Amino acid sequence: MSEIAGKSLYEDVRTQHEALLKGLKSSNNGHCLGYRPGPGQPYKWLSYQEVLDRAQNFGSGLVEKGARTNTDQRIGIYSQNRVEWTLAEKACNGYSMVVVPLYDTLGPQAIKWILQQCELLEYVIVDKCEKALNILKCSDTFVKKVILVEEVSDSVKEKAAERNIDVVTFAEIEELGKSHRKEFVPPNPDDLHTICYTSGTTGNPKGVMQTHGSLIANASGIYCTGVRDACNVRANDVHYSYLPLAHSFEKIVQTLFFMQGGSIGFYQGDLKLLTDDLQTLRPTFFPIVPRLLNKFYDKVRDTVCLCGVQPLTRLGLFQINAGVSASKMKKFVLDLALKKKLALLKKGVVTRNTIWDKIVFKKVQNMLGGRIRICVTGAAPISQTVLSFMRCALGIPLTEGYGQTECGAALTVTLPGAYAGGNVGSILPCAFAKLVDVPEKNYFAKDNQGEVCLKGTPVFKGYFKDEEKTKEAVDEDGWLHTGDIGQWLPNGSLKIFDRSKHIFKLSQGEYIAPEKIEQI
Repeated sequence: MSEIAGKSLYEDVRTQHEALLKGLKSSNNGHCLGYRPGPGQPYKWLSYQEVLDRAQNFGSGLVEKGARTNTDQRIGIYSQNRVEWTLAEKACNGYSMVVVPLYDTLGPQAIKWILQQCELLEYVIVDKCEKALNILKCSDTFVKKVILVEEVSDSVKEKAAERNIDVVTFAEIEELGKSHRKEFVPPNPDDLHTICYTSGTTGNPKGVMQTHGSLIANASGIYCTGVRDACNVRANDVHYSYLPLAHSFEKIVQTLFFMQGGSIGFYQGDLKLLTDDLQTLRPTFFPIVPRLLNKFYDKVRDTVCLCGVQPLTRLGLFQINAGVSASKMKKFVLDLALKKKLALLKKGVVTRNTIWDKIVFKKVQNMLGGRIRICVTGAAPISQTVLSFMRCALGIPLTEGYGQTECGAALTVTLPGAYAGGNVGSILPCAFAKLVDVPEKNYFAKDNQGEVCLKGTPVFKGYFKDEEKTKEAVDEDGWLHTGDIGQWLPNGSLKIFDRSKHIFKLSQGEYIAPEKIEQI
């Protein structure tokens, strides 16, 4: 880290715009964004310079249409992950505009709320006509222009005419900007980058204000946890982008890839085609949420097949009994292979060069393209059984992260070689953390138990237009109260075991956490 330790990995990368410029140099103008033009087709790539040029064209087109080049200008993006999503974001980065992601799981009422709260959200970029209609049906909003990635349908034209809202295509804005090129108006590190709305449990969603500096610091901190570059992103790495860009997890991953000059390949928009995408793209970096990881674990346990049993017999590893069914034999060999690799895992050894990889786990590894060397999971708890199994099956140091939107994305990550489980890893070097007393639940810092609090550059700027909830989350000294109860383990890692909020007090005076009931 440089003299700006705790804020950025590089002195010349303090904003998302500078991250793209850094990637251009680091990759030597290599592959930047990739997509599949159609089912069964190979990935087509845009170079870093092409991405920069198209982002400038699109941003220039927005400015020509009246968009302001400052953080008062908020641009909505309502789309699945795709090239245009990132091009729009990079255009906003280059002209100091603020990105406001929208996504289906928020629900129509929440989307309407966001459009109303972000009064200056005059421009909304959508990928499909169906979503454009959802926006156009929202009354009493400040939307003036809908920018559609696909061709404008007649129904969209009719609804837009009723509402007196201008609808143009993404390509038209790009072409307009190409003819009216504007110089970039780059942001400062403290400038707002995103208002990321979290669904929450009750009431309207809260807009988490993330600055350029907070996101860069978070990505830099994640990078610094790598051991001898084994778990760090490099310029020749390829990332598979399918987790929603509307959320911080994917945003931080992409930030890290831009900083290092890596390549990002998008999914086709259908998770049913995930395996086909992976086998075509053959990524080296694969982020995965626990829900999908659990499904993958179940699928592997149910369908894993031996590449052949004759090699095992020749090696004398076991004798095939004619009375044993094929399914029992497969289960026996799978359990044996897992046992052998778990023994290595306990020693801190993660490998895919054993005979068990060749005979049992090779098919599993090929399902994900066969090149993955970094896999990260987060966003929800995951069982140690699943983590250990997948580390053995994939032969890679699957890393678990813990955090929340209010601190960029990640607060802790497990270090390579730390596979004991029961913790969420070590605090990133870009922030400070401490435990705070929660007397109503008998948790005290003196006993090494308390609410996890975070302070540092990654901490968000506050909730958009909600000073009351901001004060509830961040105290007067700048400490973000996560609401999670944790304790420090002897090796310096953090264990999360309860929540300080969302608790019920029973008639006999006992406190009950709903999260505990959910886990049971």
